[in-house]
Amino acid sequence: MLFRSDGALLVGAAADSAVYLWDWRGDQPPRQLKGHTGAVLDVCLDPAGRQLVSAGADGVLRMWSLPDGSPLASRALGRGRVVAVAWSRDGSRLAVGGIDGVVRLLEAGSLRELVGLRGHVARVMALEFAPADACLVSSSRDGTMRAWTAPGTR
Repeated sequence: MLFRSDGALLVGAAADSAVYLWDWRGDQPPRQLKGHTGAVLDVCLDPAGRQLVSAGADGVLRMWSLPDGSPLASRALGRGRVVAVAWSRDGSRLAVGGIDGVVRLLEAGSLRELVGLRGHVARVMALEFAPADACLVSSSRDGTMRAWTAPGTR
């Protein structure tokens, strides 16, 4: 669950295969974004707060437009390969981690894979780009954290 930087929108992932959007300042019920066929495991927003990416247990990464929630793109990476997701601070890349321990860097616009980073031996639990996108940090169920300098990072 996370807030958009303006505090007006709360985004949540759910086990019922939907992404929920709450207008935090209004009194409307949350909107549901449907498209995944399994639990939604993680969500992240682009730096401008205009796009949302959801990672599903169905192995699909989905991109949505905000605030209306219309679908923009999707990419099937395979079951278990979409568990955690992070958006670079410059908005150009996405990092995706899965149960196979691989961290994949994708081009944000096309969802094309740029590189696979191998080093974890268990599920990637969380991802975060460092300030100024100098590196990408991942944590794994194997008890390790890794800082990656990869193609496309400054």
